[in-house]
Amino acid sequence: MQLWLHTHARRLVPQPLHEDARVPAALASKQPLGRYAANSLAAADVDGLVLWCLAEAARRQHREGGP
Repeated sequence: MQLWLHTHARRLVPQPLHEDARVPAALASKQPLGRYAANSLAAADVDGLVLWCLAEAARRQHREGGP
């Protein structure tokens, strides 16, 4: 992982996603992870990724002078 961080840090989102057996189980049951395993570590990771994406979009929009 350190090699990835060192080599590709500018291209990676700063939110690790943990491997969790409930992710494929949620997909197999055709349910969103947040509904299938809301208390899982992977669901918390996805929530963190969503927050980062929203904050990054707002930051870029502000930097570019958008609404």
